[in-house]
Amino acid sequence: MRPLVSIIVPTYNEADDIRRTLDALVSQTYAAKEIIVVDDSTDGTPRIVAEYVPRGVRLVRPAQRRGRCEARNLGIREARGDVIVLLNADVFPPPDFLARIMAHYRQGADYVLVESRVANTAAVIPRYLEALHRHAYAGQNWIEWTEGFSCRRSAALDVGLFPETPLPLLAGEDGYFGIRLAQRYRKVIDRSIIVPHAAPETVRGFWAQQNGRGRANGRFYFFLKHVPLSKLALNAAVKTARAVLSVGLLVPMVAFCLKLCRHAPGGRGNLPEFCAVFALNEAALIHGEWLGVRDIARYRRHHPAVESVSAQ
Repeated sequence: MRPLVSIIVPTYNEADDIRRTLDALVSQTYAAKEIIVVDDSTDGTPRIVAEYVPRGVRLVRPAQRRGRCEARNLGIREARGDVIVLLNADVFPPPDFLARIMAHYRQGADYVLVESRVANTAAVIPRYLEALHRHAYAGQNWIEWTEGFSCRRSAALDVGLFPETPLPLLAGEDGYFGIRLAQRYRKVIDRSIIVPHAAPETVRGFWAQQNGRGRANGRFYFFLKHVPLSKLALNAAVKTARAVLSVGLLVPMVAFCLKLCRHAPGGRGNLPEFCAVFALNEAALIHGEWLGVRDIARYRRHHPAVESVSAQ
């Protein structure tokens, strides 16, 4: 009898992407699976997910919205599978995805990382993000998280699931979870398994994504790394200075974007557009960094005893 696999997809206002993801999941050739969507959307996402219930999709609605960590943890607790797969709502794995990762679990893997690829690289921002991914992660074995992440459910429970913090984490929790797994469990990276996903194509969508990642740093380092507020502000100031110099002096930005061009179709023909996206990315991240500092400052005003505990 094949082990059951539980696919967990947290969603929040994913009406534009969720149908393609669910089509890919219900089409998996590995039959012993359950699909759990943990949704707290305010748009049409739950209505779309409900259409897939007759095809084996289970819709879970939390009592209140907290964040992605809490949604993932709820899905893991609801899961019945020996192996869990954690996907974002813009990921659409190939039909043999489950069958191929399960081969590694039969050989003793505890968690499996695969290769991800941006699917919509005809647009400049996704093309930049795919080039950035290849530049940073190609061939690297230190990575602990990828799109299409999977692990044994027992291992996820053993390391305490994803961190739940007073202010919901916006990013970084996946790598943190992976690092905790790495301390006790066996990792396999199979780059021959490629999982496509969609990246933001518009300036507005890209800004929101990168701004959120910058904002996440304050919450991550304050609650999980116990960095005091004063050091968070200092780090944000240093990052701001570096970003201003990188963009303002042009040479660092151009040099970095030339490296990215090596990983993109069209090569150096991408340079002007990549420089523009780089500058936008830096602005979004820095703006997010300061929002993160503000978030922690506001939290500290209402919880004045936390600083001394966090700083220990």
